[in-house]
Amino acid sequence: MEGKSDINVLVILEEVDSPFLNRFLPIFKRWWPLGIRPVLLSKRELLDSLDVFAIEFINIKRSHLTLYGEDFVNS
Repeated sequence: MEGKSDINVLVILEEVDSPFLNRFLPIFKRWWPLGIRPVLLSKRELLDSLDVFAIEFINIKRSHLTLYGEDFVNS
Protein backbone atom coordinates (compact mmCIF):
# COMPACT_ATOMS: atom_id res chain seq x y z
CA MET A 1 0.00 0.00 0.00
CA GLU A 2 1.29 3.44 -0.93
CA GLY A 3 2.66 5.41 2.02
CA LYS A 4 2.81 2.37 4.31
CA SER A 5 5.77 0.29 5.38
CA ASP A 6 6.13 -3.25 6.61
CA ILE A 7 8.93 -2.00 8.86
CA ASN A 8 7.90 -1.22 12.44
CA VAL A 9 10.30 0.72 14.63
CA LEU A 10 10.01 0.85 18.41
CA VAL A 11 12.44 3.18 20.17
CA ILE A 12 12.71 2.56 23.91
CA LEU A 13 14.26 5.42 25.85
CA GLU A 14 15.00 6.21 29.45
CA GLU A 15 12.82 9.27 28.93
CA VAL A 16 11.05 10.70 25.89
CA ASP A 17 11.88 14.39 25.95
CA SER A 18 12.26 17.39 23.67
CA PRO A 19 16.07 17.24 23.39
CA PHE A 20 15.87 13.68 22.05
CA LEU A 21 13.08 14.54 19.64
CA ASN A 22 14.93 17.60 18.32
CA ARG A 23 18.16 15.65 17.89
CA PHE A 24 16.56 12.82 15.91
CA LEU A 25 13.95 14.78 13.98
CA PRO A 26 16.11 14.77 10.79
CA ILE A 27 16.21 10.95 10.88
CA PHE A 28 12.48 10.68 11.44
CA LYS A 29 11.85 13.11 8.55
CA ARG A 30 13.80 10.78 6.23
CA TRP A 31 11.72 7.80 7.36
CA TRP A 32 8.36 9.55 6.94
CA PRO A 33 8.25 9.39 3.09
CA LEU A 34 9.05 5.66 3.35
CA GLY A 35 5.96 5.13 5.50
CA ILE A 36 8.00 4.36 8.63
CA ARG A 37 6.44 5.86 11.74
CA PRO A 38 8.56 5.05 14.80
CA VAL A 39 6.89 4.53 18.14
CA LEU A 40 8.80 6.25 20.94
CA LEU A 41 8.25 4.98 24.47
CA SER A 42 10.09 5.35 27.72
CA LYS A 43 10.92 2.12 29.53
CA ARG A 44 8.27 3.01 32.12
CA GLU A 45 5.61 3.59 29.43
CA LEU A 46 6.44 0.25 27.83
CA LEU A 47 6.24 -1.63 31.13
CA ASP A 48 2.98 0.11 32.03
CA SER A 49 1.39 -0.90 28.72
CA LEU A 50 2.35 -4.59 28.60
CA ASP A 51 -0.99 -5.73 30.01
CA VAL A 52 -2.92 -3.58 27.54
CA PHE A 53 -0.93 -4.64 24.48
CA ALA A 54 -0.03 -8.19 25.49
CA ILE A 55 -0.63 -9.76 22.06
CA GLU A 56 1.35 -7.05 20.28
CA PHE A 57 4.24 -7.48 22.72
CA ILE A 58 4.27 -11.26 22.16
CA ASN A 59 4.53 -10.59 18.42
CA ILE A 60 7.38 -8.14 19.03
CA LYS A 61 9.22 -10.72 21.15
CA ARG A 62 8.87 -13.34 18.41
CA SER A 63 10.12 -11.28 15.51
CA HIS A 64 12.09 -8.29 16.75
CA LEU A 65 15.59 -7.28 15.82
CA THR A 66 17.53 -5.04 18.18
CA LEU A 67 19.34 -2.43 16.12
CA TYR A 68 21.17 -0.67 18.92
CA GLY A 69 21.51 -0.80 22.69
CA GLU A 70 20.05 -3.13 25.26
CA ASP A 71 17.72 -5.87 24.04
CA PHE A 72 14.98 -4.63 26.35
CA VAL A 73 12.38 -6.96 24.83
CA ASN A 74 14.22 -10.09 25.98
CA SER A 75 15.58 -8.73 29.26
